[in-house]
Amino acid sequence: MCCHNHTTCAKIRKEGGRGGVAIALLRKQDDEEWTVLLGKERKGQYKGQYNLCAGKRDRRDGKCFLQTAARELCEEFKLAIFLENGTFETIFKGNDGKIRYFMHQNTPIFVGSCGKLPLNELNPIIQQYNSIEDFPNSLKEIERVDWFRLSDRLPIENNPAMKVSSFANSVIKRINMSLINWHMQQIERSN
Repeated sequence: MCCHNHTTCAKIRKEGGRGGVAIALLRKQDDEEWTVLLGKERKGQYKGQYNLCAGKRDRRDGKCFLQTAARELCEEFKLAIFLENGTFETIFKGNDGKIRYFMHQNTPIFVGSCGKLPLNELNPIIQQYNSIEDFPNSLKEIERVDWFRLSDRLPIENNPAMKVSSFANSVIKRINMSLINWHMQQIERSN
């Protein structure tokens, strides 16, 4: 049971959620096209590929999926998003008052909406963490972060050499379909 008694965590467990989470941070690029923030993996199964921020729950998370998501964002993408001060809810809560997520391969994918993140400030912080030998590997999993278009899963810089992991690709396809369905519902409601 979640140490914070979140109804979202209870619902995720009922839906088959196991021990991991993934996070899709979205924003509109130049108020036109939706983009997702991905990180270039330094090791593991997706080494050299761009992936969602993701990881497994550990003891520190108190069996809380939301806490795991906040911790992973801090560890991997160096984003200080916390449950305690309300920043998590600001980014991940929908207009209906519920935390936005969907299940994918028994993993909750938290979907957040954020404004501009200055990558020219964020990537040097990531590189600095990676250069400190005494830091644990959990703080050095990502080489850099970049924005990728949801429509074609290509980076904003149009560099096709930047490969997206199979996991991130499958999640982005589902997000794309959700956005299309949502957009169609909005059109139907306005007619």
